[in-house]
Amino acid sequence: RLNREDEAKACREEEEERRRGVMYEMLFDPLLSIPECNALPVVCDVGATRGEEDLLLVWLRGNSEEPGVSHGLLASLCDVCPRLRAVEVDFPEGQSRWYRWTDEDSVGFGAEWFEMAGGPSKEDAEKAAKDPARNISFGRPSFQELEGLEELEVS
Repeated sequence: RLNREDEAKACREEEEERRRGVMYEMLFDPLLSIPECNALPVVCDVGATRGEEDLLLVWLRGNSEEPGVSHGLLASLCDVCPRLRAVEVDFPEGQSRWYRWTDEDSVGFGAEWFEMAGGPSKEDAEKAAKDPARNISFGRPSFQELEGLEELEVS
């Protein structure tokens, strides 16, 4: 029989899972998303024209990086890959940074970073290099990760 503490923990976990499911649907539903033209101010847009690109790179500059500093780098990438469109966006209006959490804070909330290779061995790296798009997987985001994403999207 579960004691009260275990019951409270189970209730909290159930509630978080329910809220996670709702947030997941809301955050990734294209009908509920802000239209692209209203989302973020564009600093630069280089490479293939909109609708003609095979690849789209959205560049989010660092919190302390000046807008437009990466323009040359993005243009160079587009020169090498002519079907690439690179768009640098600026902070949401009225903000001076992307988020209030540091990477350390994010990890504390359960965020995870993934490498393209399945492991550190040379064999893993070679396998990933053959078909990189198939060798990365992300699990369903945790409730805390979705809250962080919601904070970014709403801000």
